Amino acid sequence: MPQMNHKRNVPDNSVYLTSVVAGILCLINLGSTTAFNIIVSLTLLDLLSTYMISIDWVLLKRLKGETLPAAR
Repeated sequence: MPQMNHKRNVPDNSVYLTSVVAGILCLINLGSTTAFNIIVSLTLLDLLSTYMISIDWVLLKRLKGETLPAAR
């Protein structure tokens, strides 16, 4: 559970984790550019596949004539 810093309205644990992951990716880039490119490509593939899955489910519901849940 992220701990909020109410003074700055920022989840501190999330910021620390993001910084550590970015640092590790920089170290990988120093060691091997090919390995870095593979990791970035796989991450982008995962991100785009989550968008496609969401779009596919909405399209399937519309083709079946089902109603979509109310938006927030």
